[in-house]
Amino acid sequence: MRILDFCGDVNAYKRIIFTTNIEIHCNTCGTLMVYHSCYEVNYKSNEITTKIIILRYKCKKCNVTHALKPEFLASRHQYDTFQRQKYILQYNDISKGAISLRRLCCKLFPSLAVSHTVMYYWVRVVTTKKAVIEPLITKEIQEYSPSCDISSELLPEAEAIPSGTRNKEYSKDVTKIINWSRIYIRITAKFRDNKISDLDIRPFIYINRILDILTAHVFL
Repeated sequence: MRILDFCGDVNAYKRIIFTTNIEIHCNTCGTLMVYHSCYEVNYKSNEITTKIIILRYKCKKCNVTHALKPEFLASRHQYDTFQRQKYILQYNDISKGAISLRRLCCKLFPSLAVSHTVMYYWVRVVTTKKAVIEPLITKEIQEYSPSCDISSELLPEAEAIPSGTRNKEYSKDVTKIINWSRIYIRITAKFRDNKISDLDIRPFIYINRILDILTAHVFL
């Protein structure tokens, strides 16, 4: 799976997906990949429920294929990435008072039926992802800044849990991944051309981009 910034709007995506010029190289050998196939998936947001086409590209040298996913559906889920991320962040932040999964769903998805099992998966899956994501980010940081002692210089910052975070391990893991992502962005300066302030509003956009760079193929 690869995440590409086609456009931010699902309707625009549906108009351009077969005409946009895509140049993507294989993660393994660097060969220019070619169109291989496409398939249809469900896309659900609070505004629209529809089907979209996902392109699959192939490296003829390695025989590897990748699904090219838009940022607004940057995972194997069928729900909008940004709306799902907003849900996770608000659920984990209890500084404005505790809230249940269902009450928050009614608040953020008033016109979209989401099952309790799905919502619980959204908030819990980060625990398993953290084990994959954190070592990759710290490895990249170490390569960019070999003189840095991660344990003494960065670990306290990354492990800090602000007051108001829900007292659950998955909530703490969300916070720690966001902290590591802030550190990664600061040290590598990879996204200086983008608005870093967006990290405060939609941090998982940057996490998805980081994971794409690291070819982890694991998305929140």
